[in-house]
Formats: sequence, structure tokens, C-alpha cells
Amino acid sequence: MVCSILSELSKSLENEAKSLIKANKVKWSPHALTELDNDGVKTDEVKTAIDSLQLIELFWTHGFNSPKCVFYLQIPGKPHFHIVTLLSDDSILIKTGYLALDPNKFKGDGKTRVRDIEK
Repeated sequence: MVCSILSELSKSLENEAKSLIKANKVKWSPHALTELDNDGVKTDEVKTAIDSLQLIELFWTHGFNSPKCVFYLQIPGKPHFHIVTLLSDDSILIKTGYLALDPNKFKGDGKTRVRDIEK
């Protein structure tokens, strides 16, 4: 039962994020814009790849009224890519984005983090 609840929550958050991005209700933090630029990724590339969006992490941070979601995206011509977002009822804030390439931080699938307890 717990797995089905989590699966439904994941799908719901993915659909909400896709809907907000497709409706152009996106806010980009200055940090996100800098990180995307450093990785050679354009905001339009993120928007174009939105149908590949997959929730890979979800957590609450003290002081925020919404969950922080880490999504995996498949951007054509780019390696594994993540965006970190905050969702609200009327917009999505992309806090950062980054290529998930470091084998000390991410497994080969580009989605799964390597945790210290796994080393």
C-alpha cells in the first residue's frame, strides 16, 4: 500500500511540474541560471525535455511551504541532468540544475545518488 501511495504522489508531482512548465509558469533562481550556463544547458532545452521529467527525490526543507523535488531530465545531446524545484499552486521555481556526471556522487543510471553508507 505504501508503495502505491508513493507512486501516485510521484506521478502527481511529475504531472504538476510538467503542467506548470508547459504553461510557462516557471521562475528561475539566479543560481539555477548560473549553473545551467556553466553546464552549457539552456532554459529552452529544459522546457523542451519536460516530457522526460521523472521524480527521483522528494524532501521537505524547514522554512518552505512546499516539497523540494529533484527531477531527472533527458536533454537531447546532453548527459544525465537534474533540476531541483519548489512547487506552488501557481508556479514552479527551479532552484538549480546540474549534470549528474560525478561517479562519486551518482550511479551510472544518472538518477541514483551514491550515499556514504554505500561506500
